[in-house]
Amino acid sequence: MINLKNKTKITTILIVLMFTLSSLIIAIPPATAQVTQQTYPFLGVVPNPVGVNQWVLFHVGIFQQTVSVNQGWYGLSITIERPDGQVDTIENIKTDSTGGTGRTYLPTQTGTYYCQAHFPEQVIEEDVNEAPGLEIGDIMLASESEVVELVVQSDPIEYYPGHSMPNEYWTRPIDAQLREWADLTGNWLEASSSRQRVVPGNADAPETAHIIWAKELIQGGVAGTTEFTDLPTGDQNGPQWSFSHGDAYEGKWTNRIIINGILIYCHRTNDVPLVWTAVDVRTGEEMWKKTIMVNDREETIDGAWNMRWPGYNHHAIYAYFYVASGRDYYFFDPYTGDWEFTVENVLQELGEDGSGK
Repeated sequence: MINLKNKTKITTILIVLMFTLSSLIIAIPPATAQVTQQTYPFLGVVPNPVGVNQWVLFHVGIFQQTVSVNQGWYGLSITIERPDGQVDTIENIKTDSTGGTGRTYLPTQTGTYYCQAHFPEQVIEEDVNEAPGLEIGDIMLASESEVVELVVQSDPIEYYPGHSMPNEYWTRPIDAQLREWADLTGNWLEASSSRQRVVPGNADAPETAHIIWAKELIQGGVAGTTEFTDLPTGDQNGPQWSFSHGDAYEGKWTNRIIINGILIYCHRTNDVPLVWTAVDVRTGEEMWKKTIMVNDREETIDGAWNMRWPGYNHHAIYAYFYVASGRDYYFFDPYTGDWEFTVENVLQELGEDGSGK
């Protein structure tokens, strides 16, 4: 015979246990397992072989980028076993966001060096070494690169050789690998420099005749055989006289710049707005002609600028000509004459001689 009283007690105990277990399950948060990630270090050595007491470059890192330029992997090292058995170590290496970086090394002995990169185990942390597709707290396992043999010889090697200056006709653009030719490509970046033979910053251009375009700007040359009745006695020889070319006083060629093979100049007149013309100095081709307008106001060109951009992922020169209007500078593309950007509220720094720069 079933005792209903005892059955009720047992049921009550089971219900209490169920609620107790449920509360325990809710109170204990689920544990997030740390995921381990295999890493793959690399080590490049250039040049190889190399001469004794010549610098080599190590390219070291792992094949995993990070999410920001301010982040990277840390604590890497390179061991270099020298031919005498001693070991040099380059420590505390932090990569950039590509996962790699560079270090230099100067071998002082001939023979074979054995080089290896070492990546220490590290945990992915926020704002330190976050990586695409990986989670905060993931573990990057320690690993080592393959051993690279660096051969150091007694005879020095020639680093990437330079190229001799041209001795025949050459044209723009000059191949960027011919870095020694930079002195041939100087620019005339000031808009008005009538008193200067060379504008500051202009390189040592060829001293031989190298004008390769023809474009008439003014009337010039010998005036002809007309007899001038108002000439002083004894000076009746007309052909000795020529038309004025303006250099002495009128300055017909005062507003011009040359930047990267593009000549930009202007004819001043009282009847029409100032029209600026851009010409390819190699071909004589007219590239564009326009009035430079800023905020619906006609402006003159103040100069040109080859901006050097040593960016994180890009290194290059950007060419502009500019108009200074108060403390705002407006920059234009010399190839098209189009406005590109404005730098506002520029503070001018005065040099020791009081000149602005």
